[in-house]
Amino acid sequence: MLANAIDTVRKAAAAHYNIQNPYSDKRALDEAIASLQKSIEVNPYNPSVYFDLGSAYSQNSILDAAANALEETIRIDPNFAKAHYGLSIIYERKGMKEEAQREFLVYKKLTGECRK
Repeated sequence: MLANAIDTVRKAAAAHYNIQNPYSDKRALDEAIASLQKSIEVNPYNPSVYFDLGSAYSQNSILDAAANALEETIRIDPNFAKAHYGLSIIYERKGMKEEAQREFLVYKKLTGECRK
């Protein structure tokens, strides 16, 4: 019974996640954000959903919300390289140079671009 409930929740989260890809249509960003938020309500443990939410907020120039979503991505999965890169860009746009540099260095380390 518990396994069926878990499976149902996963399917519902996936459905909300797949309703709208935030990269697909700039005019649909508000709808994408709403869908991604709903997906998070159903399953708050998927770092990819937070990453896409951060990307959608970034495209909409809602930088504080973008940073929060990307920070949550990293909290869930510290090795999510693209989230570190995206966060470095958000921090740069917000004038947070040191934080941007720190996140970019983590990205480079995770992707093997950093030589020791």
